[in-house]
Formats: sequence, C-alpha cells, structure tokens
Amino acid sequence: MRGSPHAHCLLWTADGPDMSKATAEEIEQYFGTKVSSQLPPAEDPLHALVDRVQRHTHSVACRKGKDKHWRFSFSRPPPERTILAKLPEDGVVLELRHVYQETNADILKRVGDVLINSEDCSSMTLDDVLREANITSENYHNALAMSFSGRHLVLQRRPCDVYINNYNPTCLAAWKANMDVQPVLDAYACIMYIVAYVTKNEREIGEVLRSAKKEHSDKDIRTQMKKIGSVFLTHR
Repeated sequence: MRGSPHAHCLLWTADGPDMSKATAEEIEQYFGTKVSSQLPPAEDPLHALVDRVQRHTHSVACRKGKDKHWRFSFSRPPPERTILAKLPEDGVVLELRHVYQETNADILKRVGDVLINSEDCSSMTLDDVLREANITSENYHNALAMSFSGRHLVLQRRPCDVYINNYNPTCLAAWKANMDVQPVLDAYACIMYIVAYVTKNEREIGEVLRSAKKEHSDKDIRTQMKKIGSVFLTHR
C-alpha cells in the first residue's frame, strides 16, 4: 500500500553468538563482520550500489511529528571502531546518571554539529572532527559507549560515511536496493518492534474502516463489530 515493494523481516544466522552470555568484545567482533556502514573503495564492485541506494538524503518523511526532529538519526556518529553501547555500570548512582546523560548528549551534539555544518566532510578524519569540536577521543568514545535506553551497536564509520545506512554486503549484492540491517541485541525490543508494525495505524485502513461502519450503521452493534473486524483482517 506504500508504492515500492518492501519487507520487514528477521534473519537468523547459524553462527550467531548467545546474546545472553556473549561478551561485549564478542558481540562487537561478530556484528562487525555482518553489518557494514561504510562506503567501499572505488574499485569495489559494491561501491556504486552502496553510494546509490544506501546513502541517506533528507526528505519530508524525516521530519514527521509535532517536534519535527530528524527521525532516522542521520548523520550517524563516526567511531574509530564498532562499540557496544550499554547502560552505566551499577556503581554509577542514579543521582549521577542524569549528569552523564546531559554531558554525553552535549559531546555528541558538538561532534554532530561539526559534521552537519562542514561544507565537505569527505576529506576529514575523525581527529579533524574532534579537534574542531574541541572534544578528546577518550571522552567521545566513552560517550558513545554509554546508553540510557538499553544496549545498541554503534558501527565503525568514517566522517565520510555518516549518511551511509547499515547493510550486509552479501544481501545487498543480491537485493540491489536499499536496506537497513539492525543487529538484535534485546529480545524484548525485537518483540516490541514486531508488534508495533503489526498494529500500526494507517490513514488508508482508517478510511476503509469508517466506510464499513457507515455501510453497516443500521445493524446491531455485534453485527457492526463483526463486519468491521472482517474488513480489518482482509484489508490490513
């Protein structure tokens, strides 16, 4: 119902780590070989394809909602290595967590502002960006490694890759169209994502349901609900 054919799917890998037991290093190393976020070298056969279908460009869809914030988190931060971001250690008392959160948010915003305002970041190194933002590499990577909303992976990127969306090279070579590959680090978050999509409201289905209600408005309430339910199941 949206135009271009697309799919939301879960992929299982035979050699994936046990996420309940794997160390941060094991998770970083494993997904670092499965998910890429960088533009390949010019001589690589995938270079042109990645540049064409995986490079994010802002559109109207990026700024939906009342607050008009960028929805898809571009530009993405460019760490020197893949990092598993996780909650602060238990030793960090709750009273200090908001201080860390504000400090880290300021660090990432300053780096992001440099990337956004740079006329051409394709030739910049991470050291160049951090120097202009007046941030040390240690403070920057510590900020990336701390999350306040559960574990997530911050993929290795260069400043020239901050608008490249996540992809798997093998899948991309076969699919030859845009993809957004996200490592699943939290089973609960995965379930919430699936349920949110299954129950997602859409303007088109709302109009169909209103039409069905109007058509059967002279029936008793039980019959109306059965008819509307049937329409929902056959049209969603």
